[in-house]
Amino acid sequence: MIECYGINIKYIDNDELVNNVDVNSAKAFIKNGTIYINIDNATIDSPIHEMLHLFIGSISFSNPSLF
Repeated sequence: MIECYGINIKYIDNDELVNNVDVNSAKAFIKNGTIYINIDNATIDSPIHEMLHLFIGSISFSNPSLF
């Protein structure tokens, strides 16, 4: 697991995916505050896409009028 700016990022493959995740389409996802990048399906934008979920969520929580 890698920590970048306080965000945990873990690289996984299709064999390591957790239950209830579609192995054929899961590129990346967030679970319990950790970003999981599926190296079998991820595209170049997958890590940034997941980080933006955290960023936009924090704006929504800390400054709803800006959101």
